Amino acid sequence: MGWKSLYLHRPEKSCSCSPERLKVRLLAVVAPFIAVSFASAQNPATVGQFSSVSAWPQRVVHAHLLPTGQVLWWPAFDQGDNPTLWDPSTNTNTPVTHAGANIFCSGHAFLPNGQLLVAGGHLQSFVGLPNAYTYSPLDNTWTRLPDMNNGRWYPTNTTLPNGDVLVISGTITAGNFNVEPQVWQSAMASWQPEHGASGSAFLSIHVCCAQRKGVLRRAQSDDPVP
Repeated sequence: MGWKSLYLHRPEKSCSCSPERLKVRLLAVVAPFIAVSFASAQNPATVGQFSSVSAWPQRVVHAHLLPTGQVLWWPAFDQGDNPTLWDPSTNTNTPVTHAGANIFCSGHAFLPNGQLLVAGGHLQSFVGLPNAYTYSPLDNTWTRLPDMNNGRWYPTNTTLPNGDVLVISGTITAGNFNVEPQVWQSAMASWQPEHGASGSAFLSIHVCCAQRKGVLRRAQSDDPVP
């Protein structure tokens, strides 16, 4: 006596879902993730937050976040040599030592030691200073450096990979640009002219270091120029 095989017929089941119902189901699945993401995006500890508007003693034109966490800033035109420190922990502004010249319309870049190199400045509109200074945030002091080759009104400073600072452009007088790039060499405490390098007849040029040797600069066009 053997077993008799039985054929069990199981009809295929199918289901259909309207696009509207599918949308509802998908929303039910992803909604919790969206809520978590939205809550995280609104968390001030994650994304920060804007404070209410506060009154400052003067209009800020140049500002730099220092290694100390404070912000060094100064105003425009005849008030340029009034550097001030803003402390975000107390929301207070404190005047600091004067640089010794009007540093409005100057160029700025940090040195590897955390000091700020400030080059050029303001005599009058489009008339630049040859002055250069470093500001030390550790002891709140300005140090006068040797003058550059000529005045620079709104030059551009760029810190190079070796820690030196490239300074380009800026006007000597209206329409007369300083087209000789110079490099501040910290180790030699002197300016090195970049003979043969192309100058730039623009103000406040955007400059960044390239991955390979050299820098890229962008003036009034979107095309990088080596």
